[in-house]
Amino acid sequence: MRQSISLRQLNQMVSQAVACSFTEGVWVVAEINSMQDRGHCYLELIEKDPDTDTVTAKASATIWRNVFIKLRMDFFKATGVQLASGMKVLVLARPTFHPQYGYSLNITDIDPTYTVGEAALKRAAVIKQLKDEGVYDLNRQQTLPMLIKRIAVISSPLAAGYGDFMNQLGANQYGYVYSVTLYEAIMQGEGAETSIIEALDRIAAETEKFDAVVIVRGGGAVSDLSCYDRYGVAACVAQFPLPVLTGIGHDRDVSVVDEVACVHLKTPTAVASFIIESTFSVHQRLTDVLLQLNESVRLYIQNHTQKIDSLSSSIASNSHLCLERHKNRVDVIMADVRASVSAYLTRHHHRIDMAQQVIELTSPQNILKKGYSITMKDGLVASAATLKAGDVIETRFSDGVIKSRVNN
Repeated sequence: MRQSISLRQLNQMVSQAVACSFTEGVWVVAEINSMQDRGHCYLELIEKDPDTDTVTAKASATIWRNVFIKLRMDFFKATGVQLASGMKVLVLARPTFHPQYGYSLNITDIDPTYTVGEAALKRAAVIKQLKDEGVYDLNRQQTLPMLIKRIAVISSPLAAGYGDFMNQLGANQYGYVYSVTLYEAIMQGEGAETSIIEALDRIAAETEKFDAVVIVRGGGAVSDLSCYDRYGVAACVAQFPLPVLTGIGHDRDVSVVDEVACVHLKTPTAVASFIIESTFSVHQRLTDVLLQLNESVRLYIQNHTQKIDSLSSSIASNSHLCLERHKNRVDVIMADVRASVSAYLTRHHHRIDMAQQVIELTSPQNILKKGYSITMKDGLVASAATLKAGDVIETRFSDGVIKSRVNN
């Protein structure tokens, strides 16, 4: 009869062998595949093949409650981010084998400097790849249009950052009216990179409708910004055919997407203010041009009028013969004045047209004629969130005004 042992006995032998082999912890590099905080922290650690991205090793791990409280706090202080799935970490772990639950790692320490270094290396690698491909500076080299009036916004419709952007833009002190089209996207966490790229692709299919693209999100954990350091979304922004403005909402970090964008600002509100002040600057410059042009024409005509008046006085004081002798000279001067004024106005015709275009574009009545409307209640209503059931609102169209009551 063959000698045999039970499975429990075998597992106990393996458990004893593992315990004897690993009397102390081992520093292990791994990626956090999943993580559950239930007082005690339960993780699944994996290792991937760097070329194929396939999983080559996997292990369950545990951080006991009293240890986890300290490690989590220390990690956040050192990195500014919370431990999360997808992070590559360096952990001090002691292998264990339980006869019933099998193989596991008991983690007693985490080196945060490794994670910081790993993230920095990945970010540097993305920047190097973009520079090697010659696309890093493409969007930053684009020239912003003189007037940013038609704006494509990539954001979540429920995000506080999107609300801040719209409120700032709609309630500007100059009364400028902008055309804003929202392209919804997931702005953080899993799926954010793919979602933002898809939104950019939709805008790219109709670039003729817009002057610029704005990417905004509200504040949040630094770990939520990881998608903005990835190659896919950064390359898409860098090569986008329209200028991209970012307001990702974090003062502490500048992402790769921020670096490659045409204009990078800290917050959604700052992006809106930038657009408003750009419009005001153009409006002011063209207004100054109009004033200078009017004054130049006035002085030009005044100068030549004085010459004509002087000549006319001289002619009137002389005889009829003198008048006949100077008649041809007066005709030549008058023809010269008319030709000079006409040429002067022609040279400035383009500047006058530009000024007229600004006046027409910034006219609310012109916007209404295009099919838009303005909703009022104790002033301009920039967001539906400011209304409640029972409010009476006034809607202005190009051909009249209606009043209505909000039901829900």
